[in-house]
Parts: sequence; structure tokens; C-alpha cells
Amino acid sequence: MKYLFFLLFCSFIFSCSISSDDISEQGSSAINGSYTKILAVNNRLYGVDDAFISTVDISIKDNPIVIDKQELGFGIESIYHYEGILLVGSNNRLFIMNLDERGVPVLQSSTDYVNFGDDVFPCDPVVANNTNAFVTLSENLTSIITACGNRSVVNIPIKELRIYDIVELKSPILMKTIPMHNPKGLSLDANYLFICNDDQGIVVFDVSDINNPIQIFEKTDFKAYDVIANKGLLIVVGDGQLYQFDYADISNISLLSIINI
Repeated sequence: MKYLFFLLFCSFIFSCSISSDDISEQGSSAINGSYTKILAVNNRLYGVDDAFISTVDISIKDNPIVIDKQELGFGIESIYHYEGILLVGSNNRLFIMNLDERGVPVLQSSTDYVNFGDDVFPCDPVVANNTNAFVTLSENLTSIITACGNRSVVNIPIKELRIYDIVELKSPILMKTIPMHNPKGLSLDANYLFICNDDQGIVVFDVSDINNPIQIFEKTDFKAYDVIANKGLLIVVGDGQLYQFDYADISNISLLSIINI
């Protein structure tokens, strides 16, 4: 669990680096990992737990005030911000919320991921830009199914990348599903999507054509769980190690360092 705590800490630090001078500038976007549970946008702090999303006014640094708390259900796992839009991932659905004039989230849509039953709960980190949301789902379990009064056991592997059109926030459209080995955290920089693939390292897609994502890079000799891509520097959290890659030249991604954590 050490790597998750470390990434959460890093994500929080990156998020809080945003100017907090003017809440009206809702376009500011935090740099956060896809498993992040807390982030800051201007002078609001947003956090999720298993069932709720909370909004905290941090305009007075030594007197933070909770100004809103909303129940979204159960299994809430992650929160991501892009230009005034919050995307919240849960075990079974994607929530899209926009920020009102007070910086409070307003629910726009709730989109189910799967319909395999109440005992299927995939992990679901999410990132987005102004037109698309990218979600990785990963779970490999044995599910109990009832048919004609009998109970049976069947494997339900859920290991895929899903791409949604979110131009209409109230009605996201599933555009593409790409099977993967075991996708985990992901990050988006312009037209490049970086995906951790568990014990098969990282995969990079060119998503400039959303209907035809093209894999342009793969490095499989390490474990990767979450990633932050920012201006040519890729930070990847692995199994007890932090990897730094240079992707300034996307055709020549290179390893810079490995740090034990």
C-alpha cells in the first residue's frame, strides 16, 4: 500500500500547486493521478470516500470549511478534474459533474460500466479531456450466477479500456472498448494516453483519432500501477519503485531513473 499513499501524496501536492486566487477561473486543471481521492481546484478542495464527495472551502488557509457533501452510492474510488468538470469513478459507474459558481459539484450523468451482477466490482480509474473520458476496468473473479433456481460459478474477466464521448455531459456515449492485459492507472497528455498494465509495464496510445487508437509504445519488463504524465516527464508507480521516463520525443521514450519507495 506504500505506493498508493506515495502517489496520493504526490497527486495532492501537484493539485495544490494551482493558483487559488480566483474561484471563477474554473478552467484551471489539476495534475493528478487517476487513483486520486483528493484534489484542489482554485480555492476548493474535493475529496471522495466510499460513498460521498465533499467540497471544502480552503480560501482561508487556517480555517477550511465543508460547504457541500453529496452521497453518490458505494464503491467510490477516484476523482479527476478537467476544466470545471469532475469525473468520479466508482466500482460500477462513471459520474460526471460540473462545478457551479460556488465551486460545488452538480451531477450531470451517471453511466453504468457493466451489468454482470452485484458481486462484480472492477477498479475504474478515469482521465478525460474536453471531448472524451478514458476508463480502465480491471477485475478477474469468480462470480455466482443464479439460473433456473440453481447456483453456478463462472469466471468473468474484466480487463479493458473504455472510451466515452462526453461532449454532452448528460448523455455520455461509449465509443470504443479495447481489451487489455490488466489495465490500472492512466494519464492523458494531449493526444497521448499512457496506461499502466500491471505486470506488463506501460502502454502508450495515440488517441488523436478516437475511433482508431494506435498503440505506439510498450515497455513490459516491470510492474506499473499508476502514472502521471506532464510536459514530457512520465512518473510511473510500480511495485515499491518510482520510475521516471522522458517522453518529450514521443517516438523515443526513455527511462531516466528508478527510485525505491
